[in-house]
Amino acid sequence: MAKITAGNLIQQINDMRGNITAVARRFGVSRTTIYKHINKYPTVKVALDEAREEMIDNAESVLYQQVLGGNMTAVIFFLKTQGKRRGYSERQELELLGDKTIGIRVEYSDDYTRPTASDSAGGYRQQRIIQRAGERETMGEDTPGD
Repeated sequence: MAKITAGNLIQQINDMRGNITAVARRFGVSRTTIYKHINKYPTVKVALDEAREEMIDNAESVLYQQVLGGNMTAVIFFLKTQGKRRGYSERQELELLGDKTIGIRVEYSDDYTRPTASDSAGGYRQQRIIQRAGERETMGEDTPGD
């Protein structure tokens, strides 16, 4: 078992691509011990961050290859995570700034098929929410299956 120094810890972090469990195994110590050294040496922390960023880059490259190869699961995942500003999202996100009042009404069109209780573990909920200065008031609930 080698002595843990900043230099050899950085080398192991790079070799193990930021996997702290694998680094700890190499040194024959716990992950907690490795994290203590990471927190002690800023250069080691930087090396860990860089190794993990590199793994994210590698995963993105594989994802891009899958998207270009026509893998539908990869295409859907990519659009949901990277195409939000173009409307590829399963939910809408709103940000309220200041003391604004906003009313939201959810209506289902005639061609909407309402899920059954078994489809959504409890049915659907149609409601109008009025947001006033941090206060939430729910009106007109329709909750079959509750």
